[in-house]
Parts: sequence; C-alpha cells; structure tokens
Amino acid sequence: MQNNKYYFKHNNDIVAIAQIDLTTGAVRNAHIVNPELLPVGVCTEDSLKNWWQSRAVSRKQDGIGNVLQQFTLDSTQSLLLNNLGLSLTDHYWVCPVNTGLTWSDVSLYSNKFSEIIYSEDRKSVIDLSGKTLFSPASSVQGELRKKWVRSGNKIYLAKGNYNDNCQQSVNEVLATQMHKKQNEFPYVEYKLATMEWEGGTELGCISENFTSEEYEFVPACDVFRIERQKSGVSSYEHFISMCVKLGIDESVVRSFLEYQIITDFVITNTDRHLNNFGVVRNANTFEIVGMAPIFDSGNSMFWDLNFPRNDNKLLNVSVNSFASKELTLLKYIRDFGKVNVKSLLSEDEIFSVYTKTELEHDIVSRIVELYEKKIHYLALLQNGARISDLVTGVSSLNVF
Repeated sequence: MQNNKYYFKHNNDIVAIAQIDLTTGAVRNAHIVNPELLPVGVCTEDSLKNWWQSRAVSRKQDGIGNVLQQFTLDSTQSLLLNNLGLSLTDHYWVCPVNTGLTWSDVSLYSNKFSEIIYSEDRKSVIDLSGKTLFSPASSVQGELRKKWVRSGNKIYLAKGNYNDNCQQSVNEVLATQMHKKQNEFPYVEYKLATMEWEGGTELGCISENFTSEEYEFVPACDVFRIERQKSGVSSYEHFISMCVKLGIDESVVRSFLEYQIITDFVITNTDRHLNNFGVVRNANTFEIVGMAPIFDSGNSMFWDLNFPRNDNKLLNVSVNSFASKELTLLKYIRDFGKVNVKSLLSEDEIFSVYTKTELEHDIVSRIVELYEKKIHYLALLQNGARISDLVTGVSSLNVF
C-alpha cells in the first residue's frame, strides 16, 4: 500500500493534513488543522474520510466503469485523487505537500478543464505549469452521464439520459417552465441540447452552473450532519433546524421546502435526495446566503414509463427523499397554497415539449392524464380536503 501526504485545502487555506493511499484514493489518516474551515457537517477525522469518499463520482454513473478499467484505477476515489478532489460545487481540494500548487493554479472556475474525465493521450492530470486540465466530472454526483463544459466565461453542466428516449432531459425543461410560471423561488434553467459523447450524439440538457469563485453549494446531506438527529424528530424537521442553526430564517426554509415538495408531487419527481438540494454560502466568508436554486428534476413524469395501474397506486408512489412515499411527504406541508394551480403547465404546453422526444402519442397522453390527476389532488388539498381523503376518494369538493 502506497501513501502520500496531502493538504486538504479550502481555497489556499489548509484545513487538514492527510495520508492518502495512492492506489485506492482512500484517506488513511488525517490531522485537522483548522476545524472552522471543515466542510459543513464534518467535525472529526472519520467524518472527513467519509466526506471524501462521498465526494467521488458514483460508481453507478454511466461510463465510469469503462474509465476506471481503461486507466487501471482501483476506485472512483482514486479518480477523484487524480483530479485533486476538485469540484465545481465548492472550493475544497487536496494539494500534494511540497508541490507549491495554489488555488489560482487549479481552480476550475478560472482555468481550463477537460470536458471528459480523461482523454486517450493524457493519463497524467497533474500539471505543475500553472494551468489545469483536470476534469470536474470526477466529483459530479448522480448516475447519468455528465460533463462540464465552458462557453465563453460561463460554465454549464451537460447531461444525458438513463434510457434512449431523452425523457429525463425533457423533464428538466418542463420543470424549468413550471418554476418560471410560478415565479416563487430561484431555480436552475435547463435547455435541450445535442450532446456529443465519445460514442455518438443524443438529445440531452444543459444548465448554467450556479456556483462560482464567490459562492459554493452545500448539499442537504452535509447540513443534515451538523448535529445528530434527536429521537422522535423527523428528518424533515431536523434539516429545518440545522438550516436555522446556519442562520436561515425558519419561515424561509419551510416555504422553500413546501414549494419544492408540492411541485415535485405535481410532476411526480421521485428522486429529491439529499444531494440535489441544499444551501448556498459565500466561499470567502462562509456566510450562508440562502437556499440553493431548485435543480435536478429529471426523474419525474414517469420517466421510466412505469405507470401506476390505478389511482391508489398513483397515490402510493415511492420516492427518495425525507420520506419513502409521496403522501408521507405531503403530511409535512402546512400551506398547500404555496403553488398556484392555475399557473401550472397546461396539457398543450406539456405536449409541445414532448414533441422533442420519440415517445408515442399514446404514451404522452397517459403521462399528461396522470399529471392532470396530480393537479386535481393538489386542488382538493387547497380547498380543504385532508390527505386521507385522497386515499378514500373525494370528488365532491369545488376545486376551481
């Protein structure tokens, strides 16, 4: 087993000194130097090790297995190490001791970087000349194939789809249009674009990065770990209390989460996990600015074409979030009026976007039918129905 010494840094400040296995990329031991600079939710050597491990790209991400095999890398942590742990979500990185590298040398915000994780003619990713061709894809989360691209002075995330019908990308555009019409909370704008991957082309989506040299993203999973969750306190309430501890007003957090849960319910977004929402903080002062804009809504609108067989199944959708079922999430809502039903996307608007896909008309019609039922359920809740009423069946209330 080989080890080498690295500085964990935030910008140019040393956070910790660590021994990292050069083969596996795993942190073997770490000495925390400046605890106040640690990532949110990290306070011990073990939690720093776990944070590093979770920072690596998902082993399930499309194409990663081939990359590791091609370049004889043991794990996604070794891939992360070869890219100095750099990310386009925050300013943390690892610096080999005695190299003299600075943040200005390696920052992905101000230097060139590789669009793909590796290229055939470049196996070494450490460039001591003061410029970088590191790949931020080594730390981007999720299972879809993704890459960061630069256009002018802006950075965009381009991502593909899990299947061949590009529905996840189209769903991101639908979510963008929904949030734009609601005009309630910040959101990331997605646009359809033709993706050129090594294996060919496909219709995907592209979105501008919301972090920068000034601001960084702190995912909900890190916020969640600030303190241990108390017995009897839900994950939802625990997250809210941790946001308040960071300095965000409770009413702001609740309003945002309620809006996000309701809109996710309407489009049946099943994957609002703790890595795809969170808070934004100033990268220099560590001051929390507020909730991060809404992003990553592609796993919605029955993207896998696994349609519920009846209304009971539609009201029993499994989700990856604060709860395992949609209806359980709705129980956290205090004000269903956070979303304007009359400003939600119309049937014609949805059909217009889905014309970009190869989905058959009957399939799109089924998606729209289920979407309209979700809107009907929301209207019932806004007009006095209880969540339990949805299960037993309510049709007599005047919803419009």
